[in-house]
Amino acid sequence: MTFLRLEKCLLPPPEIVRWNGGEVLVESISTQQKIVHYVKNFFTFAGLLLVSPLTLAYDQFTETRKVIPAKIPDIAPPTVWPPEQRGFATSLFQTSGLGTKWAAAPEMKGRCDWDKWMDIPSHVLHEEGFEYKNFFTDILSDPTAYIQMLKSHNVTAHRFSLEWSVIAPKKGEIDHHSVAVYRNFIQKLISAGITPSVTLSHFVVPEWFYEAGNRTP
Repeated sequence: MTFLRLEKCLLPPPEIVRWNGGEVLVESISTQQKIVHYVKNFFTFAGLLLVSPLTLAYDQFTETRKVIPAKIPDIAPPTVWPPEQRGFATSLFQTSGLGTKWAAAPEMKGRCDWDKWMDIPSHVLHEEGFEYKNFFTDILSDPTAYIQMLKSHNVTAHRFSLEWSVIAPKKGEIDHHSVAVYRNFIQKLISAGITPSVTLSHFVVPEWFYEAGNRTP
């Protein structure tokens, strides 16, 4: 640090750089400013030389007290290709319309907070004649074809969401039929050698929960 301070005193006076409407302007400082700069640096340099024995000793002392940190072990797993777990992620509200009146899935009770929002045509831009029922895909009634598609793409893991509006259609009520549909889907994934991964919340809540201010009343 001592030598850096001394070196700084030997630097020439800085130029003034301005940005003017996209043009860089470099202005040289006046002679008076240069004189002030050199005089100030001369006295600073002289003062640093006087105390340099002390500052150099301090620099040496602090340098010897520095602790070299231990090398952090590499905890990242080795790169394996293809990875053991690979697959796709879906939201069953987005793919199947669960929790809405247009759901392309087994008949389930319960509506989500998006159901009424989707009733307003201006909220969703689509071509004339568009119908949600033609957009959503039924995955849960018979997951066989869907799982075969996953297998054809060498999928070993599949992440999907729980749609709480059909699992808990009312406060304090659990729809066991919906739970059984999910259990069937999970069991078929496991039987096909695909690891299920469940997303507990995917930006969709039951309508009753939303109307209560997104909290349990």
